[in-house]
Amino acid sequence: FHGSGNVLYCENNVNLVDCSILFGGSNSLIYLSSTNSNYSFNLHIFQNSVVFIGRDNNLTPPININVQEHQNLIIGDEGIIGSGTNIRTSDAHIVYDINTKKRVNHSGSVLIGDHVWLGHLSYVSKGVNIGSGSIIDNYSYVPSYVKLESNNLYGGNPINLLKKEVFFTKDYVGNFENEYSENVDEYVS
Repeated sequence: FHGSGNVLYCENNVNLVDCSILFGGSNSLIYLSSTNSNYSFNLHIFQNSVVFIGRDNNLTPPININVQEHQNLIIGDEGIIGSGTNIRTSDAHIVYDINTKKRVNHSGSVLIGDHVWLGHLSYVSKGVNIGSGSIIDNYSYVPSYVKLESNNLYGGNPINLLKKEVFFTKDYVGNFENEYSENVDEYVS
């Protein structure tokens, strides 16, 4: 903890395992909700910022989170964050236009809705808003200030819409027996 007025709040059932949490400024808040998964990430938060992670998310390390320049990160409930995911609210350094001398890379808060799946090695940039139920495919880059609609599958670098009106379950296919795999071609409620 550097600075003053910083708060790390953990609800019941929060297990921090192999975490690196850095408060690099003052007056920031990290709120970690209850989950059955371990919290295992590298999280750096700076001046006057908030990180809120909702309930029952599955987090697969390593996950890198960097919240800077008075911005916030809000992650909803019941999502999946794949290994190697990076989430940033800024570029860390300022870029100016040569002719106008105006800044061109403003920071922005990131909002990730409920039941969102961020695939392996996905990168979420500043100012992004990901609607609930969305899926971000492995190795995808979500560029600055993009708003992604709910319940769609996105992928690529930069990200593109791959399929509309989808949903996912949190069943882990690594545990499926052959017979079960053969019977999941159609969702039965």
